[in-house]
Amino acid sequence: MHAAKATPAFDSAAFSKLLRTRTIGRRLAVHDSVPSTMALADDLLRAEGSQSHGSIVLAESQTAGVGRRGRSWQSMPLGNLYFSLLWAPLLPPGGNAMAMFPQLVRLNLAAGVAVCRASEGAGIASARIKWPNDV
Repeated sequence: MHAAKATPAFDSAAFSKLLRTRTIGRRLAVHDSVPSTMALADDLLRAEGSQSHGSIVLAESQTAGVGRRGRSWQSMPLGNLYFSLLWAPLLPPGGNAMAMFPQLVRLNLAAGVAVCRASEGAGIASARIKWPNDV
């Protein structure tokens, strides 16, 4: 009988060192398991508003994830990562948040493509997108 191969934990220090952005991911909250990364991101947004812009809440498993149409799901810690990115830029005075909606939709779709490309660059050629934004 073969022993199960242990999956290495996410290395947040190595991740942060490789970032080439000034905003996205510069603030990173890493958890082994959470009910939902989105719920934690929402709490952070409510507490800090636009100061949370670019923050990432990441977990190796979720116990109460919420998908499209409010469907619930759970994940197992099998080497997968689940994350929510806070996108809450400070609007100019008189700015209309709804005017940003088309750009946010494109950002949501582009994020999956970017994660696949970054995964391939890191030697994980098997990453695929489950539209709209699951990789």
